[in-house]
Amino acid sequence: MSKLCIIAGICGSGKSSFWEPFAKMLDYHFIDDFDLYVKNGNLRLEDFFYYLNKYDYIITEPLAVTKEWRNGLLLNVGKYAPQTEIFWIFYANESEVCLKNALSRENKEV
Repeated sequence: MSKLCIIAGICGSGKSSFWEPFAKMLDYHFIDDFDLYVKNGNLRLEDFFYYLNKYDYIITEPLAVTKEWRNGLLLNVGKYAPQTEIFWIFYANESEVCLKNALSRENKEV
């Protein structure tokens, strides 16, 4: 049985900074900003659900704070990887810290 840990939180809250090293320590696959990763063509959803049956994942996703996104994921996991254990972690930080971190990230990518 595989495990899927979804880290939800607004941009700049520290999801990736904290959880990427944790994923390596646990030998989990890590996908940062899952929805963007898929939309940019780095991964097809069909492939993700295929691999989810074989591997453990930690994914971060700002949109996972929304009920619509969570329900969509649950529907697909139930359909394509029903034996998967799902863990939800809602990550928070002070709004000023999140804004500073998000702006810092934007400047690094320019």
